[in-house]
Amino acid sequence: IPMFYVSYRPLHLYCMRHDSIVHHGFVRDKKVLALSGLGDNRSFFDLLRSMGAYVVGEVEFEDHHEYTAEDIRRLRNHARVDMIITTEKDAVKLERLDVPENLFYLAIEATIRREDEFMDLLVNRLRQDGKYES
Repeated sequence: IPMFYVSYRPLHLYCMRHDSIVHHGFVRDKKVLALSGLGDNRSFFDLLRSMGAYVVGEVEFEDHHEYTAEDIRRLRNHARVDMIITTEKDAVKLERLDVPENLFYLAIEATIRREDEFMDLLVNRLRQDGKYES
């Protein structure tokens, strides 16, 4: 089975409280609390650092975590950070809550290396299983 790699490129930061977009470079040299509930939280935290954020804390949850008002209360205790940054996936689960003023999510673009080869392999496999019609 061939291996395919995905790379991530930051697009922008979205302020959840004020419905506004800022350039992803805004994180440079900012004190950031990183918040993630992905299968691999480390890659998100590393991406923030690679963007120049000074990650002063990491809050990790299990994949598919359902955020609560208590989670938000704990986030508010990190008052000495410039920004709290989460993933777009987690933002969807957080938007129904009363989020802090400085909570942003990072929008990213995922790119599959050798994407044409990957798509050919996927389509051929789906055809074999009878789940794809052209």
